Amino acid sequence: MGKCDEANVEVNMGDSASPMKPDNFTFTVPPEAPVFEPTPEEFLDPLAYISKIRPIAEKSGICKIKPPAHWQPPFAVDVDRLRFTPRIQRLNELEAITRVKLNFLDQIMKFWELQGSVLKIPTVERKPLDLYALHKIVKEAGGFEVCSAERKWSKIARRMGHPQGKGIGSILKNHYERILYPYDVFKNSGAVGAAGDSKETKVEVKCEQTPEKAGRRSSKPPAQTPPPARRYKSSEPEPAEGSHTEGALPSADSAPPDKKTPIKEEPGETRRSPRENKWMSQAGSCGARARVLRSTRLREHRLSNMTVSVTPAPPALAPPRPDDPLAKYMCHVCGRGDIEEQMLLCDGCDDSYHTFCLVPPLADVPKGDWRCPVCLAEEVSKPAEAFGFEQASREYTLQQFGEMADQFKSDYFNMPMVPTSTVEREFWRVVSSIDEDVTVEYGADLHSMDHGSGFPTKSSAHLYPGEYQYADSNWNLNNLPVLEGSVLGHINADISGMKIPWLYVGMCFATFCWHNEDHWSYSINYLHWGEPKTWYGVPSSKAEQFEAAMKVEAPELFQLQPDLLHQLVTIMNPNVLMKAGVPVYRTDQHAGEFVITFPRAYHAGFNQGYNFAEAVNFTPADWLKMGRECIAHYSTLRRYCVFSHDELVCKMALEADSLSLTVALAAYRDMRTMLHDERKLRKSLLDWGVTEAEREAFELLPDDERQCHECKTTCFLSCVTCACTAQVACLRHYEQLCDCAPAQHKLRYRYTLDELPAMLEKLKRKSELFREWAEAVQNALDPDTPKTCDLDGLRAHLKRAHDLKMHKTELVRALETAIEDAEKCASVIQQLDLNKMRTRTRHHDPKYRLSVHELTLFAAEIDGLACVLPEGSAVKEVLRQTAEFEDRATDLLNKDLEDCDAASVRELEEVAELGSRLCIVLPQLSALQARLQQERFVVSVLAHREDCSTLTPDVIERLLADSEAVVPHRRVEAERASLYKLKLQVEDWERRARAILIDTSTPKGRRDSVDSLTEEHTTLAELDALLAEGDDIDAALPSHHALHTATAHAKDWLAKVEEMQSKELYPYMHSVEALSRRGASIPLPLLEKQQLSTALQSAKDWQKGAADMFLKKNWSYSLLEALSPRTESCGGPRRRGRAEAPSLEGGLLKHFSEDATPTEIVAAFKQAEQRELAAIKELRTRNLRKEVRAPPAAGVSFCVCQKRQYGVMTQCELCKDWFHASCVASAREEMEDRSESPERIELPFPCTESKFLCPECTRTKRPRLHRILALLVWLQKLPVRLAEGEALQCVTERAMAWQDAARAILGSPQLATLPAHRPPQNDRKDSHGRSSANVEHAYSATPRSPSTRVAPGLLQKLEDLMLEGDLLEASLATFY
Repeated sequence: MGKCDEANVEVNMGDSASPMKPDNFTFTVPPEAPVFEPTPEEFLDPLAYISKIRPIAEKSGICKIKPPAHWQPPFAVDVDRLRFTPRIQRLNELEAITRVKLNFLDQIMKFWELQGSVLKIPTVERKPLDLYALHKIVKEAGGFEVCSAERKWSKIARRMGHPQGKGIGSILKNHYERILYPYDVFKNSGAVGAAGDSKETKVEVKCEQTPEKAGRRSSKPPAQTPPPARRYKSSEPEPAEGSHTEGALPSADSAPPDKKTPIKEEPGETRRSPRENKWMSQAGSCGARARVLRSTRLREHRLSNMTVSVTPAPPALAPPRPDDPLAKYMCHVCGRGDIEEQMLLCDGCDDSYHTFCLVPPLADVPKGDWRCPVCLAEEVSKPAEAFGFEQASREYTLQQFGEMADQFKSDYFNMPMVPTSTVEREFWRVVSSIDEDVTVEYGADLHSMDHGSGFPTKSSAHLYPGEYQYADSNWNLNNLPVLEGSVLGHINADISGMKIPWLYVGMCFATFCWHNEDHWSYSINYLHWGEPKTWYGVPSSKAEQFEAAMKVEAPELFQLQPDLLHQLVTIMNPNVLMKAGVPVYRTDQHAGEFVITFPRAYHAGFNQGYNFAEAVNFTPADWLKMGRECIAHYSTLRRYCVFSHDELVCKMALEADSLSLTVALAAYRDMRTMLHDERKLRKSLLDWGVTEAEREAFELLPDDERQCHECKTTCFLSCVTCACTAQVACLRHYEQLCDCAPAQHKLRYRYTLDELPAMLEKLKRKSELFREWAEAVQNALDPDTPKTCDLDGLRAHLKRAHDLKMHKTELVRALETAIEDAEKCASVIQQLDLNKMRTRTRHHDPKYRLSVHELTLFAAEIDGLACVLPEGSAVKEVLRQTAEFEDRATDLLNKDLEDCDAASVRELEEVAELGSRLCIVLPQLSALQARLQQERFVVSVLAHREDCSTLTPDVIERLLADSEAVVPHRRVEAERASLYKLKLQVEDWERRARAILIDTSTPKGRRDSVDSLTEEHTTLAELDALLAEGDDIDAALPSHHALHTATAHAKDWLAKVEEMQSKELYPYMHSVEALSRRGASIPLPLLEKQQLSTALQSAKDWQKGAADMFLKKNWSYSLLEALSPRTESCGGPRRRGRAEAPSLEGGLLKHFSEDATPTEIVAAFKQAEQRELAAIKELRTRNLRKEVRAPPAAGVSFCVCQKRQYGVMTQCELCKDWFHASCVASAREEMEDRSESPERIELPFPCTESKFLCPECTRTKRPRLHRILALLVWLQKLPVRLAEGEALQCVTERAMAWQDAARAILGSPQLATLPAHRPPQNDRKDSHGRSSANVEHAYSATPRSPSTRVAPGLLQKLEDLMLEGDLLEASLATFY
């Protein structure tokens, strides 16, 4: 399309043409409608409660009511049997402004298609041009000629939302001239002749259809009834039927693209008469096909880049010659029939035209259908069909519809939980855009008589026990319309939707359009379950302003359908209405909530998702006046009535005795107005000349036979008929019935003018009771009449109203208010009574407190009540006590706080108590209570300062906390500052004291580890300084006593430590342990405690190392016993346990005292060694007397098992006792392991085997001497004396002394002359490594080798030395 397609300009709709901009859509949320939550008592009577909230709720048109939590009716619909066919809704066709645009584009495309041209919407900046906005803005600016002459196209481009400086104005002018201007000329002139002077315009753009698109287009067969879907912008346009112009889609045999059936929805929550629904169904069915074609055609043309061939039609033609049979073959312009190749034949009327005779002339013959100018004018001028909804072709069950609805919302939003605000904004964005083609389905206006109500009903079968209360509930929508106070109960017919509830099964975006209820009645909607339903409402006082705003925004729709707002097929964005000054309110109705709409309140909305609702109308007594106004309004619109209002009122008059007073009074007033109007109308008819009259039972006639042919009002009281026609006319339009003379007309009446007043009298008599009651109540409530009625009398009037079944009229409310005021005054008087106040001195309700001024006014209010209250005299007593309080309070407040004492505190308490007992707001009471707090605080601080021992940190904290509530004063602030300073001193001292004190309850090992890592040590000087600082603080210090006691104990303990350290010798470990245990109980981190602990730990580590070196596992000897010389012979009783171990207490331990010197201890060990040597010799002598080869004898035992000799036995080299080989096998192996040491020394005489020492003779592991020396080096570093260490030193000295002696004797000349001897290497060894040849028999001792002979004296020395060596507890070189 030339420059148009290559431009880069954003297309937006102009402000006046399109208030909403889908590309940058914003939605301002209207204010919320009121929400009411009735109490369980208020919930009992729905009509009374709605009447109560009406003054507030009707200001917004709609309101929401949340039932009490206990009211949860069950869902009574049989979900398995419910089947319904929903309505289809195309969202962008519902919005008024969007539908106007669609209609305009439909007309433009129709205009060009009838001329054989395929119109494709041009694009500007890669966006489709809004032709409607362009046309409207140009029209508002004065038209094409004015805009071109005055060069307004740049301004028009700006109004369209395009930036300046890109030549957009010229592009828009070009498009307007080619596409819209010929249409304007055609519409303005009624023919195309006015466009004769315009130049030929033809726009050709090659098709940019890709093969992929063509293939995709041809591969999709049409769907039958697709589910609701969001249809996006189509990039595959189709040609008009029969079109073959350049750039149109080729091949009529190509399959059309997949056309998804739009799903539209009848606006929910709306009831109509069966007549209206029938009309709507007819309108919807007749316009459905055309509407689908239009939507399809618009989608085909909207976003394509196809050829636009625009050729204006020729001017008006000369009339043809009907008598000439060849006339249709002649050009209707020039009258010739030549040049047939350029002759056009109209596809509508078969008239002929030359292409060059048309104005402007056509360059080529159009390839599509072509209409002549006459047919074109005829087709374009046809009125458009009324817009309506169509039914879906599929029937759903409730489950199927729910699955479809949930899937639609899930696919559309692609999120698990969609906020209601998001759905709301998206809904208004979609309906405001012609490019967003979204269709949904709505199961609206389902008759509960056919499908069943969602509420349990009395006629329901198999009700459960808990369902009866809901079947009888007044809030059950099956009961509410016919309650005693509802006027609809007097209509015999079951009007579906008004008296009988309708059901609504909604899905996301399913819409109910702007409307008000039939006959301007109330409506109530209950959402049984499902996702919320969003409502918008306009108050009835702004209904006319709402209608005017709708007409201003979409005048074309109202020209086509004047009663558009009654068709429930149009919505409009609330923001548009709010911009026009119409107040709009919104609410979200959730499951289990009611929404009430008030008379003539326009409302609309949509569903947030899958849900199930039920709705019905109801008409309280206050509706009658509004209902009559509605009939008059319907008359001006020629709208059908659902029922006859006059018939309803007359029926109520005939049943006056059964009416409640409120309904009777309302009916009386309405019938009085009706009778007045009827008299005037009949008089006017009589004056016109109608004299013949006849009674007619209108209630027996069908409604369509008694409707005024002019205004469609259903007649009941009277009508006018004529013999020339079967139609009737009401008394307001009798002149329009026919042209016959008045005398030929006949008046048909239901009641005479004498019967109607009699009927009115019945209502009057019924209302007379109300009048009498009202007079009595008005006299009681009149402030100018003397008061003679008490509170009980007013209550009796109210009871009378309840007995007469009056609803909450203004007078009833006034009476209730008067009773409530009197009861409140009586309650306040009761609270102010002094005798009763003493029983509730500190638990009175603050709402009954009055100021002195208010108390005075309250006394005046008591006098102004509608009744007499005898308790009013108690108010004077309260005033007297108030005066007394004020006098005493003034005196006390004038005193200085410096002079306060306990007496002044008591007096303040007394006066404050008096003031608090009075349920009066006393200005001085707060000041008096503040002074009382101040004096209490000051006196309390002074009392504690006198006795500092009571001023503990808790007391100081409490006093400071109390001071926070005390009103500031110089004296109070001084005491508070002093307390705060004292608190800081106490906290600081306590912090330092607690940092020093140790928790002695902690286990010792854990405490030692913590102390060694984290504690800082203190000294006695620091402790004395801290105690002295605590003595200077005038408060009770919790840690002072503990710190003082600990310091005293520390001084005594340190003296002991110093005494112990002053001695010449180190103290023994048991003395250090005793002193350390005593120091551990002192809760102070003293350095000396850690030093002692460290020394003890080192000593214990040394003991453990020595025990590991010397002692065997599970041995019965302690380390000291093992290292000390034997105190008894080894031949004692065998198998001695640890408890039977020899005691050293009476032996060596007596030498290990603090004053014992090393010399004394060594001497004691030497003596013990000599005793040990003598004892072992004695034991050897005894054991040598045992004859192992002799038969077993009584009293003779061997081995550690203390049994007789048997088997293989071995003799111990030290004690010379015999041992069974099986009993001492482990001991022998251990000895032989030691014998294989690399330190063996060659002896000058032969040795055939290693020595065997029995377990009793081997008390330790006998470690190597070099290891013992290392242990002694460690011992020298310990600051503690150990008995085991000194014993080890003696053992080491004994071993070294023996080693020196052994070397001396081995080096003697007597042994040096002995020849060396090697045992044979090939001797067989037994299992113990000894030569089997050396074993004579089982009871033989180890034989001596006969080859070696030593002098007897030297041999004795060697044996004594070997005996002493075997007693050593250290391992030296092995000697044989």
